[in-house]
Amino acid sequence: MSGDFDSRLVTIVKALVTDIITPLIAAIWGGPFFGDLYFTINHSKFLYGDFLNQVITFLVICIVIYFIVVLPMNMALNKLYPKAPKVKCPECLEEIIKGATRCKWCTTHIDPASTLPVPNQAEVTVKAGEMAPVPAERQAAAEKPISADTKV
Repeated sequence: MSGDFDSRLVTIVKALVTDIITPLIAAIWGGPFFGDLYFTINHSKFLYGDFLNQVITFLVICIVIYFIVVLPMNMALNKLYPKAPKVKCPECLEEIIKGATRCKWCTTHIDPASTLPVPNQAEVTVKAGEMAPVPAERQAAAEKPISADTKV
């Protein structure tokens, strides 16, 4: 089924290029039919007009595939998986993903609490080399021992 659709699409695009686009280009240049252009060297015929037809066909197919497949797929993926919020690394000031523990640019170790928002509080700016303040409930949860029956 898909192969049949692909061959029909290619046939339609070839017809569009051969019957409409290249005659328009030939009319602008004031020359003969674009596909019949050639030159001869040592009794060998080089059909550069046909080659240009094939190049234009290829480009039109690429444009059609981009607008019918790639662009809608990218828009759907952006809706399903929105981009992660970014913060600046305290050392090199490059953008990193919020909650990262190491900067991908300068490889500085970053305390995740310094890049994660604290619930019900304003975000705290942390200077280079300083540790971010950790809320009491987060500190208590971190110090709570994990029981043996808890599955990870």
